[in-house]
Amino acid sequence: MRTFTNELASRLVDQGHPAPGRPTQDSDMIIGLLDIPRGESPLSQRMAEIPAKIMEASSRYGINAFKKNYTLVTTIAEDLTQLPKREMEYEVRSVMSRAGALKILFQTPDKIALATMEGGLGHEFRDNPQMVKNMRDRLVTFACARASGSYQVVENAINREELESSRMPDHIASAFRWMGEWGYLAKPFSVDMVASRERARLAERMMGWSRQSESAGAAQDPMGTAPEGYRMGQATGVVLTTKSGRFNIDKTKLTREDVIPVSVVERDDHAIRNGDPYALSGFRRYALGVIGETARQIVGPSIEYDEMAAALDRSPSIRVSHHPSGLGWKPDASGEIVLKRARAFFHGHFAVSEVEPTPIWGKNALEVVEYIPANVRDYPYPFGCGVDIAFACSSDAMLRSRGVQDVNSGIMLAYFDAMDHGTHVVILAEPIPGTDLIPYDPFSSTLLPLIHPETGPMRLSQEVPQV
Repeated sequence: MRTFTNELASRLVDQGHPAPGRPTQDSDMIIGLLDIPRGESPLSQRMAEIPAKIMEASSRYGINAFKKNYTLVTTIAEDLTQLPKREMEYEVRSVMSRAGALKILFQTPDKIALATMEGGLGHEFRDNPQMVKNMRDRLVTFACARASGSYQVVENAINREELESSRMPDHIASAFRWMGEWGYLAKPFSVDMVASRERARLAERMMGWSRQSESAGAAQDPMGTAPEGYRMGQATGVVLTTKSGRFNIDKTKLTREDVIPVSVVERDDHAIRNGDPYALSGFRRYALGVIGETARQIVGPSIEYDEMAAALDRSPSIRVSHHPSGLGWKPDASGEIVLKRARAFFHGHFAVSEVEPTPIWGKNALEVVEYIPANVRDYPYPFGCGVDIAFACSSDAMLRSRGVQDVNSGIMLAYFDAMDHGTHVVILAEPIPGTDLIPYDPFSSTLLPLIHPETGPMRLSQEVPQV
């Protein structure tokens, strides 16, 4: 471990960073060392609960290590990258919880793997001469990423009767329940599943980490009304999305009460201030309360919503009018309703292993589904959920998507990788092939038929590639 950290320090200096030394208030990253007993039993059985290392570092150096990208380096014999994803997550989170650190760098005989709480385990092979350099760049990427922060609460923003009459919360909740039933979503993870109740309480109090309910979804409801100043450009209506899992939400059993109105509004001067049109700091983010709710009753969205808010905001718009069937809308250049081309999304911790070239809606599935390749030139390394790089990466994907940018493409769904931990799926405002109907419910009309485990052409897998 000392050999690796010494080599890492040298590589950091090569990149232009100050020589690593005793952590200070100006530090962006702290590396700690952890000994785990060796043995034949699983890692989760060998790792005892110890005083939280991140708290020890805070006390020892007189700084808040929680804000310093604290990472532990340890050495183990087993190759965790070969385990099934859910089993790997359990082993890794056992170490995180019992050691008291949210990032662990595991050294094995053949690899070095960086574990993050989303379930990622990106790794480098020891026989690669660039191994330490590449791991440096992975760690620096995490250290430079900035957390999205919290949503500003807006009281008395949404009409209660209007929200209660909306069917979109039911459509979102139903889609999540189907995906839970099909095995695409995992049950919530709690710290007390892998550590003591006392440690779970400490993690919640000090680290804001006690419970995770993976995945997120959102949809534009043009039948709703967002107050002036909280609208998504010229788009009609309001965006509805899933609550954060930390508010005791089980997304495999999602209900309409677990779906909330939100808003992400672009600042007028953000491109000038930041020099970056993708910057998360260039947007104001709001949790919109229902009339009559107090500020304490208003909660925030899933952390992954920030990753995909840009997908909606950065997509073109189309004009539509009500369809005579009463089931949705039809394209209409003079229509008064403005739909975002990317009108809904789903983020899940699965991979799309294949899109079979089979018929659906009278077309080859490959004609209506688009894969957006990763932009590895600008975003070569994983970066975790809810950070500014995720926001920028999603913006970039939308600008590169043919289906999103070309309203005549005929593409109904586009997807791209959330590197090392899942997939982003974007549902487009596109009529069902052979009709002029854009259904009100984007999930049951488009997403669910495509990913149905028996009849859908999209094959999903829990085994997310780790790169």
